[in-house]
Amino acid sequence: MEDPRYPETKILGTGAFSFVEHVMGQSWEGRRFEGYFQPGLPYLDGFKAFFVKSTGLATGIIGGQFDVEFRGLTPATETRSQTSSRTTPSRSRDRGRQA
Repeated sequence: MEDPRYPETKILGTGAFSFVEHVMGQSWEGRRFEGYFQPGLPYLDGFKAFFVKSTGLATGIIGGQFDVEFRGLTPATETRSQTSSRTTPSRSRDRGRQA
């Protein structure tokens, strides 16, 4: 019999990145999958995604610790990030879309 909880404990799928590490409540990390079916893709060598509480998000973006965010910035944080000495953070193209 199949384990009905399999998706909760195992990494599924074969995509552009292979799993490197998951630190519970902190981060996910992946590296480029060289056997990806589309030659030359993905463009990134890898990624590390951090789970950040809202209180640390603005500081991390303004301070340059993060390159992109996917939840959307408050207007005040977006204004501060644009006026900081760093470049404006990228936003997800799906901003505002509900899952």
